[in-house]
Amino acid sequence: DYLDATLVSYDRYILNFHSVLKSHFDVTCDYIQPDRVISLTLSDGDDDGALGQSELFFSRFNIEQFIHLRSFDMSSMNNDTCKKLSQLYKLKYLSSLELPRLFQPYCKDFDIAVGKILPQLNQLMVYNTYYLLDNSFSNLHHLILKHCNCYQLSTIFKLMPNLYSLDIILTLNIHSNWANNIPVLTHLKKLVLSSYGERVTMIQIKEFLSKIPNLRHFELDIEGYMDLIDGQQWELIVANLMIFDFRIDLLDSLR
Repeated sequence: DYLDATLVSYDRYILNFHSVLKSHFDVTCDYIQPDRVISLTLSDGDDDGALGQSELFFSRFNIEQFIHLRSFDMSSMNNDTCKKLSQLYKLKYLSSLELPRLFQPYCKDFDIAVGKILPQLNQLMVYNTYYLLDNSFSNLHHLILKHCNCYQLSTIFKLMPNLYSLDIILTLNIHSNWANNIPVLTHLKKLVLSSYGERVTMIQIKEFLSKIPNLRHFELDIEGYMDLIDGQQWELIVANLMIFDFRIDLLDSLR
């Protein structure tokens, strides 16, 4: 029929099941060929009947069938699905991975599989540092990290020497010298920095950016003190940037 003929005409599929009706999900699963899927997004949200979607999907397929999968977004998958992904490491073409948003209960096979796949990734999105502090990331170029303590930052950068872009929400401590401890990041070209916790000072910003000599794209969304409105300092800081976007909530130093 028409759908069958249409799917056969494509040799690669990009599947995004976010906010998809269950009836549409079922029909798609009836026709797809796993070895043609290059990108897969699953969602277990409670909108549009998606609850339990990932379990249904992996009751039909095994992850190792997706031999050409390059990108896998599992950020909205539920806690039970991790048990079905112990063979994730067999996907030799996988280069982009988004790990579950919610902290998963300990699943040894899943942790082992993730640990094996991490060194080959080019792009990674995680919601905490759980998998980041004990693995090698020499091939990683793009990282999105939704929660990181400033004390962990230096370790992460040492494990990711070839990072090209970083989007990070950082929990800060104004009394620490976290910016001073960061190694020089010669490959980093894009930085999107948000903060949580303590306010940021101009000294910390200058120290941090001094470690990123080739930065060209800088986005900043922070709370800080009045020293951040020093125009002459910013003129020097942004001189070599192509893109600079900032949102700073200024606070009186007495607050």
